[in-house]
Amino acid sequence: MHKKLQVKIHSGINQLERGFTLIEILVTIAIIAVITSMSLILFNPPSDQRLKDESSKLRSLIQMASDEAVLQGREIGVEFMKGGYRFLDFDPFLEVWNKREDDHIFRERYFSEGINFEIKLENNEIEIKSKKEDKLQSLFPHIILFSSGEISPFLITLVGENTELIIEAKINGSITTKEL
Repeated sequence: MHKKLQVKIHSGINQLERGFTLIEILVTIAIIAVITSMSLILFNPPSDQRLKDESSKLRSLIQMASDEAVLQGREIGVEFMKGGYRFLDFDPFLEVWNKREDDHIFRERYFSEGINFEIKLENNEIEIKSKKEDKLQSLFPHIILFSSGEISPFLITLVGENTELIIEAKINGSITTKEL
């Protein structure tokens, strides 16, 4: 019979006794910190960036609605409410403004938390009241986008923590944004 010769090679440390080195732990902590900070920036942008995004979105939507009013030959309105705004359509036969229903682009929208706004029409500040939805209540927009391409002049000031942005429209349809 042959005897098998077994050779055991012993390292100085048993596998069960081996742990992580300090460098391995520090590298892991650094990677977790980088991933966490990137996710916080992506999912919670600074308030100045949120203000610029809201300003850009509002300006673009008003410009797009103005273009649609010209293309479709009808008047579109923008009504502001506490914390947001919505788009309205004018029904010339009934002479009433109606909320836009089932429209993904011109749906009712709200500003991000921490962003306040003021609106001036013809240099008069408008007080925005909270409205209760009532079927008998008539809607009336603050801004009218005419089928001729004209816009009722307005000045909207969006206020964040450290920044103020102004969206201004002139009667000829031009819309500009300024940072204060």
